[in-house]
Amino acid sequence: MSKASPAFTLAETLIVLACVCALGLLAVPHVQTLGRTTATRAFLDRFKATYEKYENRARLTQKNYHIELGPSVQAARYIFVKQETETPKPPRDEPLKAKDSIDIPATLTATVNRTNPKIGPHGVENCTWTFQEIATRTQYQITVQMKWGRLIETKT
Repeated sequence: MSKASPAFTLAETLIVLACVCALGLLAVPHVQTLGRTTATRAFLDRFKATYEKYENRARLTQKNYHIELGPSVQAARYIFVKQETETPKPPRDEPLKAKDSIDIPATLTATVNRTNPKIGPHGVENCTWTFQEIATRTQYQITVQMKWGRLIETKT
């Protein structure tokens, strides 16, 4: 029987190690995509849950709420909910208080086709929220329909 030389096992080890590293490097883009998709899904689920929470709160408290995009220099970076005050028009120097806010991930842009959609005790205003991934240009649209419990999500 011949004994294998240490140089041969070292060469085998280096080849196996190189293959494992190559496979690991090939998986990196997929892991990044998975992370981005998971973050987007978590944001969309949180957005829908917040919308439904304020639909229920509006019915229970008989108050109106507005869902607004937060201002930013380049793009909206958060969405927040404001409760209407008892007076018909609040004074200009006293903004409505934000009740809840959702930070928009840096990988997404957000638009809404209606200015400050209202959620009230008798229903919601129809609107469509569009969230677009910056890297892949994938769009997610959440359509809010009349009455309660109709948040329809589509992906394009």
